[in-house]
Amino acid sequence: MFWKGRKSIEREPREFQTPDPRRVREAVRQLRVFPELTEADLKILLGRTEAVRLPAGQRLFESGELADRVYVLLSGCLHLKHAGAAHVEELGPGDWISDVDLDHPVIYGGTAVARTSTVLLVIEASIVAELHDALGRYLRWRVARANVVRLQALRCRIEALSM
Repeated sequence: MFWKGRKSIEREPREFQTPDPRRVREAVRQLRVFPELTEADLKILLGRTEAVRLPAGQRLFESGELADRVYVLLSGCLHLKHAGAAHVEELGPGDWISDVDLDHPVIYGGTAVARTSTVLLVIEASIVAELHDALGRYLRWRVARANVVRLQALRCRIEALSM
């Protein structure tokens, strides 16, 4: 029959769509991504950020690219491999990818790849300067805190491997 050979109209895969803002807000609350923020500041921040969904296997960024944004994993799993290293860091919901100086963008030293369908909150460094002073300071502090937590976890892994 002639219609069996016709291709159906395909919709854009779900992984490439922008996540539902209500689900993003709920994930941010459940994961306590910004625990100290007031509702008003959370609304401002979520209004200035973007959420993206990556399908499994898609690269978020590659080593050598400009690091001008911070990512917070809301769901899924990412692998972060630093250039020249055999170690792969696995990141999951609530983790921050914040190898960024929000005031002076640098270059990524590693490559991040989605291992599963992953939803991330994207905070552009350029918007931090546009936020009111207290919110901008809070984001800088939150990025610094996330980096300290990741460094401590990596230090523990290195110690465990060296035993």
